[in-house]
Amino acid sequence: MRISKESLLHLLSNCPSLKWLNLGLPEEDFLSDEKPSMMELFKCLPVIEHLKTWGYIVRLKSLGEVSVPKELLPSLIHLKYVSIVQMCFVDGYGLHSLAVLIKCCPNLEKLKLVIDTDWDTENVIESAVLEEYSDVWLEHLNELKINFFLNNKSELEFVKFILARSPSLKKVMLLAWIADKNEELELSKILSSAPHASPVEIVVKNRYIKISDD
Repeated sequence: MRISKESLLHLLSNCPSLKWLNLGLPEEDFLSDEKPSMMELFKCLPVIEHLKTWGYIVRLKSLGEVSVPKELLPSLIHLKYVSIVQMCFVDGYGLHSLAVLIKCCPNLEKLKLVIDTDWDTENVIESAVLEEYSDVWLEHLNELKINFFLNNKSELEFVKFILARSPSLKKVMLLAWIADKNEELELSKILSSAPHASPVEIVVKNRYIKISDD
């Protein structure tokens, strides 16, 4: 099925009581290059509780742009579960996008990410990105799961950010894609010694080794 941005937003705006949404639309399923932004989407979903979507939807900026406005979204006080497929952490915009999203979701309980970052992409993190969101406090977040975690600097900083600001966090599951066994062990040490707001269980499972052994 292919759809235009306008048709999708019109459809969602006519469902103001929608609580569950699985927006499984790859970018190529839109009729033009125009895709709905995170701001446009959430304005149509005032009581959304459970959301599955793609990384391009929650992207707040394109590569090369200088800054990202932080006060774009409405407060999504009902949103408890977010799953994002093909989340990319390139040039820091992934960090900006996720930080803005979770800032607007004070009652978020579960966050699941499936990473889609080019192996050969040079990952550049802006040093002050997450410092701008030091006021974020995720009182209700109890689970974080990241699939295809590559241990890039931006990804690691995001996990540490969540650990330090989630007093109810019970479990962090990283399904990693790391070729070097020593790097895997070092990752576990870094996360174990990072500041925690709760006595969280951190599980790192290396999918790279598992698949390679099959």
